Amino acid sequence: MGYFQVLINPEHAKYTAFITHIGKFEYTRMPQGLVNSPSTFARLMVEIFWKNQKFITIL
Repeated sequence: MGYFQVLINPEHAKYTAFITHIGKFEYTRMPQGLVNSPSTFARLMVEIFWKNQKFITIL
């Protein structure tokens, strides 16, 4: 579910397009299955947790 919280640049949404029998759709949030989804998500998590590391306890 975390992947779906990451916004896609509107200029790049066209690369996530898919077509169904009712029309063409583009993702506005990062879907799973893109080549760089795992690394993008991991980079975002590191950025978030690095800034807030004084509030995070590792058990």
